[in-house]
Amino acid sequence: MAAQFDKVLDAARQGKAAVQVIPFDVGEYAAVDAYFVLLEFDEESNLSPVVFIEGLTGNQYIERKTDIARYREAIESLRDSALSLRDSLSLMQELRKAHISD
Repeated sequence: MAAQFDKVLDAARQGKAAVQVIPFDVGEYAAVDAYFVLLEFDEESNLSPVVFIEGLTGNQYIERKTDIARYREAIESLRDSALSLRDSLSLMQELRKAHISD
């Protein structure tokens, strides 16, 4: 488990990932039972945003603007529920240390 933390922490330090942790004490939060990725592209690409949803029996790609807007709202709600970037990385470092000492 410590190696997994190392990879995530390294990606965050290199600016390749932004990691925010939602603590258990927050309780239920937006999209708690959903797994999705919002894919957005540079304006020069002329590609529209797409939401990718991974499911047990198949995947979905959502492109309707109203649906994309709803997923953006969910992402904002998740960010509001999460620890800050700095606090999230600090927590992950603590958890990493706990897994090394086990």
